[in-house]
Amino acid sequence: MQESIKELVHKHRLQEAKKIHRAFVFFSPIFLVFAIGDYFNYRELFPFFLSMRLGYLVFPLIFNFFVQRTNSFNTTQVFAITNAAMTSIIITVMIFARGGLESYYFFGLNLIGLVALTFFTFTELFFIAAVSLIYLPYFIIAGYQASGAGQLSLYVFQALVAATTVACSYMVHIFRERYRLDNLMVQLRLSEELAKRNQIIDVKTKQAVKLTHLASQFSPQVVDSIQNGHLTLETGGRRNEICAMFIDVVNSTERVNTINEKKFEKVISYFMDHAAECLIKNNVTIVQFMGDGLICVSNAPNSSPDYVDQMAKAALEIAEHVNASQSFYEPFWQKPFQIRIGMAKGFANVGFFGHEKYFKSFTAIGPVMNLSARLCSSAEVNQVLVDNEVFEALQNKFDFEFKGKRQLKGFDEEIIYTYSLKNIKNSNLQSPNSKVG
Repeated sequence: MQESIKELVHKHRLQEAKKIHRAFVFFSPIFLVFAIGDYFNYRELFPFFLSMRLGYLVFPLIFNFFVQRTNSFNTTQVFAITNAAMTSIIITVMIFARGGLESYYFFGLNLIGLVALTFFTFTELFFIAAVSLIYLPYFIIAGYQASGAGQLSLYVFQALVAATTVACSYMVHIFRERYRLDNLMVQLRLSEELAKRNQIIDVKTKQAVKLTHLASQFSPQVVDSIQNGHLTLETGGRRNEICAMFIDVVNSTERVNTINEKKFEKVISYFMDHAAECLIKNNVTIVQFMGDGLICVSNAPNSSPDYVDQMAKAALEIAEHVNASQSFYEPFWQKPFQIRIGMAKGFANVGFFGHEKYFKSFTAIGPVMNLSARLCSSAEVNQVLVDNEVFEALQNKFDFEFKGKRQLKGFDEEIIYTYSLKNIKNSNLQSPNSKVG
């Protein structure tokens, strides 16, 4: 911030100096107006005085030409001092050409000092240099020529006038620089605040666009976790205990080759819409739509103490929907619409996996995912088949039917105890095959 202030002060001073030099080009002819006084007071010296005044007028044009083309503030100060020094030397020559210390042209010299020191922009060092070049030549010569009490008193009086002029000009200089600094500080703070606001707006806009884009790709639970800062696309897999569920439409491959594609799409879309509603309602995260099925997990990314119950309720609701909606499905499907569901409980690595640059997907990786897929494949039509872990977690809340011990592909060295989820105890919600033995 300190460096920025220095740069802004330099830029502001440079711009101000260029404006003042440009203004002096238009106001320098006023110096010629005072030639009227020369004519009436020093007529015999009028041609000499007029030549000096006319000779000076070309220099503000030359100085302004170079000032407008420089980016150095010090250069503008050099030209400003040179301009003031030339006019003061001209007036000093006029003073000692006629009248000397007693010439009222001293007030013209003081006027030049007042204008130059007040209007031109100087740093402290250049301000001292300007004062020296404007006043010192006169006071050195006047001090050398002063004689008698009267002239010494006049000399002291003029010195006091000059000192007062310099003091007033310096006060103006101080107040102007303080005002400049305060004003630039306010501008800088405002600029920084606007930059921060624009940055926040830009970040929030990108986040909103990102979340809108993510909302069309991921389950609401995933999007909410990203929005709340609990999950990021850069987050790798985290080991977590989950309940996994696979849902598969029975004979979908055979149906896609048998019925019209619009009918197939209508049935699958209708089923997916209602299945998604059931899953989201029960806080189940949809990991993947597989065209004719779904992969889901609970307890990730949002934790829940009842995550197994929620998954079981969602499974029963989906199965009940399929059973109750056969009047819609069969005319398009041209046979009973059936599903299989497999559920398993265990640990998995859950998070975003994939290529950093091209594609990432929120998913779960672990044996529990494979087990739920194998249970789905082994399930009977319209059956929710679960492993022993799910059974032990829910046996006091749900009704089950033991379906035997199985060896499943990928779990050759394990005996899997399987159970058919029937319904919630003391509830009318049940799977369609709950009456099947």
